[in-house]
Amino acid sequence: MTARTPVSLRPLGADDVIAVQAVYEATPGYFELMTGAPAPAYEAQREFDNLARQPGRLWLGLFVPDEAGLPDLIGLLDLRLGFPEPQIVTLGLLLVCEARQRQGFGSQAYRLIEGWLRQQGFSAVELHVAGQAFGVQQFWRRLGFEFTGQQRRVALGRKSVRLLALSKSLAPMRGS
Repeated sequence: MTARTPVSLRPLGADDVIAVQAVYEATPGYFELMTGAPAPAYEAQREFDNLARQPGRLWLGLFVPDEAGLPDLIGLLDLRLGFPEPQIVTLGLLLVCEARQRQGFGSQAYRLIEGWLRQQGFSAVELHVAGQAFGVQQFWRRLGFEFTGQQRRVALGRKSVRLLALSKSLAPMRGS
């Protein structure tokens, strides 16, 4: 399904932490899959505090207009520019509130950021997905990502999760 409502992206800051926590709480399936528990009440603040310690890391909010036409935060993109190498971007998270999933908002947001990353001269985007998250893997493959063959196991909360690496080249498109 394609989103008819346009998504806009904007950087998030300290004033947005409470709204990001609401997004985390509106995506219990993600946190259950990854950690075996709901998002802790302090998770957004903890992640925001980590932003300052990681050069090039930023949060972008996914906004759609609400009934009054005002921007409504429905998701989050967590990026780290120039990591692990200067021309690479690591996408740490693309999260959309469960009630707004499967409506094309995540795809639309990724395409927006990919265009911007190309303009900035980045050569590739890398990300990791949980081995058991088959739908998430399909989502990224539909957007042109390919498995690299690399994987790692990490402890997250009460769980140990196998993360599979995916990558997409941002080589200039034909005619560009």
